[in-house]
Amino acid sequence: MLEKERYGSHDLRKMLQKEITELCGELVNASVVITDAITPSSFVIGSPFADFNGEGFKEYLNILYTKEHTFLRSNYYETLKRADTQK
Repeated sequence: MLEKERYGSHDLRKMLQKEITELCGELVNASVVITDAITPSSFVIGSPFADFNGEGFKEYLNILYTKEHTFLRSNYYETLKRADTQK
C-alpha cells in the first residue's frame, strides 16, 4: 500500500513507512524478551534444538547416532528393491 501512488502523496507514504519501521524496531526487542519469558525451558520442551548454550545441533546428532537401529535400512527397503528389479 505504501508503494502505490493512489494511496496519498509521496510524502505521506514516506512518513507512514518511517513510522511503521520505527514502531517495528521498538517491538523487536520487547517481543524477544516476552518470548524468552513465556517459553518453557529446553528441559521441558525436550528438544535438542532448544539448548540455550547453542549446542542444539550437536545434541541432535548425538541422539541420532546413538539411537538403536539408526543405521538399519527401513522395513520397506526390500519391497522397493524388488519392485525396482521387476521393471
